[in-house]
Amino acid sequence: MSRKLYEKIRGNYVGIFPPPGGWQAGRKGIRRTLCKVNEVDLLDEMNRTIRLTEMYSRKAREISDEQHKKEEERKKRNQRKQWTVKQAVELWLTSVRSGCEERTVTMYNRSLELYVAACGNHEMRDYDYSKFDTYKVYLKNEAHYRGRKLAKTTIHTHTRQFKNFLNFCDDKDIIEKKEKLKMPELPQKDMETLDMKEIHKIKRFLVTQVSIYEMEGDVRNTRNYKNLLRTFMLATQM
Repeated sequence: MSRKLYEKIRGNYVGIFPPPGGWQAGRKGIRRTLCKVNEVDLLDEMNRTIRLTEMYSRKAREISDEQHKKEEERKKRNQRKQWTVKQAVELWLTSVRSGCEERTVTMYNRSLELYVAACGNHEMRDYDYSKFDTYKVYLKNEAHYRGRKLAKTTIHTHTRQFKNFLNFCDDKDIIEKKEKLKMPELPQKDMETLDMKEIHKIKRFLVTQVSIYEMEGDVRNTRNYKNLLRTFMLATQM
């Protein structure tokens, strides 16, 4: 007994297409709407059958193209899982280059060059958290810039850029899953201070601004700068 190509469902003619791999016991077919019933109801049975068969054939080609595209994407994903770090970096930098300046691309590339120096050009599917630890130790103890060890802020920048690379690999299915990375701590900055010369320079600026706005009759800005000057004088005890 031949299978039906289509059937009426809720006012539509719906095509019934074989699933990927063909018809097998227990597997349901793919259903796609061909047209509304009232679009072909006025045709006689033969012309209606011809029209619906043509629609079915077009939809079958569309489904076949979709399945082929999905299969190609699946193959590409599997191939990407066998990529080395350098192959993944090349794709990443191509993506970065489309929206960033070349200087930024160079910085990103340097971060991954240091990773390869620390962990080797392994396949991306072999990446795990232990390699990130190895990378951090390398940045701290062995990596140098102009003969000096890297500053903590530089180490943090490299690890942050490596994290961006992993995000990209996760998005492109180059790695199975992205682990949460513990970033190295940034050094705490001391409070910025001003010397007396800089303090007097600020005072002269505020006094000058008050004078200018008073001469121009600008009541609003005069009041604002007087308030700023008053706050400055209280803060510096001048």
